[in-house]
Amino acid sequence: MIAKAGSGEAFEGQTLGVGGLDDVLEQIKRRIWTPLAAPPKLLAELGIHPARGLLLYGKPGCGKSLLASTLGSMLSPFRPITVISGPEILDKFVGSSEKNLRDIFDNPPDIYDKFRLDETDGGELINSAALHVIVMDEFDAVARSRGGSDGKGGQGDAGVARDSVVNQLLAKMDGVQPLAVPTLVIGLTNKRSLVEPALLRPGRFEVQIEIPPPRTIEQRTSILTVHTKHMFAAGRLQVDDPPPGTPAARQLEVSLCRRDSVAL
Repeated sequence: MIAKAGSGEAFEGQTLGVGGLDDVLEQIKRRIWTPLAAPPKLLAELGIHPARGLLLYGKPGCGKSLLASTLGSMLSPFRPITVISGPEILDKFVGSSEKNLRDIFDNPPDIYDKFRLDETDGGELINSAALHVIVMDEFDAVARSRGGSDGKGGQGDAGVARDSVVNQLLAKMDGVQPLAVPTLVIGLTNKRSLVEPALLRPGRFEVQIEIPPPRTIEQRTSILTVHTKHMFAAGRLQVDDPPPGTPAARQLEVSLCRRDSVAL
């Protein structure tokens, strides 16, 4: 019920529309998708719990946001994913940031209309079992390392307020108070070093995967193929190797090159 729409074959770069990240996709398949798709009874027998958090980190423009949104939609076929930027959660009024964060977890989007059924037909079961995926861009804005033992975060009142938001996030990730529906949080950050270490412990964002820039010709070719597949289908393009001027082009840069080439 949580991730049945996803399949092992779906974790291919060309299928997902994300090139050059085959190793990353294999890790996600093994550590995120497999436990979500496994029968609950089997997980209970093995003492395994699906991951609650996934942290994707790396340089800008390498495909973190694209991968997260695509992955979220595949893992959550029954209800819309929640996509939000960390700074959007923060508020200048005391306690408002924590409330904004709680609301994201406590009020998941309703399942899609096509899955709405009467309670007698199992509609309530679908709603309570359908995975809610939360994608948090600029994750370090709400998950930045807390201050010292004095609780001031090194920045006076601002540090205390920021630490309070981190504490609220920890409480939600710990599952002390069960959430209404199964939830997976995907955090995106350019610098993992900025994230509060307590959030990276098992049971929270224990799965941490770097999204690197392409390092090989095969990876760059894969990225170029993904972003030009419609041009290939129309017979307007043939690419045997990446252009010489793209030795370290990232996902975003290749996408922009494709757009500019169409305009020429």
